Amino acid sequence: MKLLSYDPRKLTGEILWKDKIYLLSEEVCLGCGVDMIKDVPEEKLPVLIEKSREYFCRSYLYAQIASYLKTAKGYYDKLISKGFPRDVAASAVERAREEGYINDASFAESYIRTHGGNKGVYRLKNELKQKGVPSDIIEEALKEMRTDPEEMFRIAEKIAKTVPEGPTKRSKVYAKLLRRGYPYEEISSALSRLFSDDEF
Repeated sequence: MKLLSYDPRKLTGEILWKDKIYLLSEEVCLGCGVDMIKDVPEEKLPVLIEKSREYFCRSYLYAQIASYLKTAKGYYDKLISKGFPRDVAASAVERAREEGYINDASFAESYIRTHGGNKGVYRLKNELKQKGVPSDIIEEALKEMRTDPEEMFRIAEKIAKTVPEGPTKRSKVYAKLLRRGYPYEEISSALSRLFSDDEF
């Protein structure tokens, strides 16, 4: 069978088989002993199509890994959004995880370092869970995290400056801090200093 087209830059070719167009990888074809530019034996097409699909999926995944730090779920969802079959995407992600290229624990630690300064433990926990980080990894990553009392006070002070004066100011600052995910005890301690003469 002859290719419909060949891209020498990407080393890929399109072939029509059973009324559908498939993309083949020249590297995969050569690995299977097929020179796709000359001729593609029809009996080998199912294997070439499947292996090419896996090859393209892995190539895209590793390009993503090189560019963006995500969780295993994040990479999997990205592959699915690009049209790769679920089983092929899951296999590619699992292989990358086994090879150490995907590490949810490292992602969680990096995420906490980046966002821990303006988000509390509860919010970080919720966001990491939404990103697909397993609960045991989240708990381990957050184990040592506790906002320094002085830092908590500075955060509360900064937020207080954005809230208009009035009888509900303290409760509004409290609500804003709570939405950021800080624990009640830490918020309460900071607000006791900030609004020392007020009732909460």
